[in-house]
Amino acid sequence: MYKILIDWLAFTVDKNFDAEKNGWSMERNAKDTMLDFLGSTWSSFEGHMAVNSGEFEITAGRAPYRYGLRYEGCTLYFSDNDNVNHVLFEVSGRGCDTLRGMGLLDEFIIKSRERATRIDLAVDLENDVMPTEFESEATNGRFKSHGVQKSSTGETVYIGGRQSERYCRVYRYFKPHPRAKFLRCEFVFRKGNAKLFAAQYVESGGDLNALALGAGQVYGFEHEAWNLTGDEILLSSYTPERRQGKTVTWLITQVAPAFKRLVDEDVIDDPVQFIYDHFLSEGNNNV
Repeated sequence: MYKILIDWLAFTVDKNFDAEKNGWSMERNAKDTMLDFLGSTWSSFEGHMAVNSGEFEITAGRAPYRYGLRYEGCTLYFSDNDNVNHVLFEVSGRGCDTLRGMGLLDEFIIKSRERATRIDLAVDLENDVMPTEFESEATNGRFKSHGVQKSSTGETVYIGGRQSERYCRVYRYFKPHPRAKFLRCEFVFRKGNAKLFAAQYVESGGDLNALALGAGQVYGFEHEAWNLTGDEILLSSYTPERRQGKTVTWLITQVAPAFKRLVDEDVIDDPVQFIYDHFLSEGNNNV
């Protein structure tokens, strides 16, 4: 027995307001940005909230966003900083359940596919197999295990680099957790790979079974517990342009030492903010 679901979604939308627009609040401007982008899908989302007497809860932002609005696992991040030229809508596993319950998850994925920054595909397998045992029979040597985490609550194996655009985590909760009977394989797609996966999701008509089989093939899953059946979809992979080697070398050998010297001499008093203001703030929508 197994079940497959989308368990995370995040995408950005270009901001269509300045610090203040026509005297409206930042919160209203951020919501209007989503309304302009998603149209009736966003109206339906807010309509479901109203029917259930729900409303956004103001929550703390996170860099580079100053503000956040959250409802049942769905969080809208935004800022009044003109250098942050977009808003971020992030849907956690709980949020995906919320949107599924509203019948809106597919609409969100379809309309945001070209703006996706992260999307997770989760497969829950009902068995007693431990993650380390499952991973030991994966055959694709390109993806090495990058660590095992064990605690009193469960065990997790990471396959592929956690900072890369594509990796997998295999984990199991221990009893008495309500999901203890499942081994979960969670495929994480970020940035360019998130956009590619979202596009293939839409093109396949949301065929989660075929997409999951394709994802398992990428990592060479061969354990008998990986008992999905059917036809697979060969997943595309986004490969960033790698032809700028000389520029990278120049940054490392020339720019980095000069930057460190300026920090040591207190010419630059906040190096992190300096890098964000001068290198990351313009047109950087892949958060």
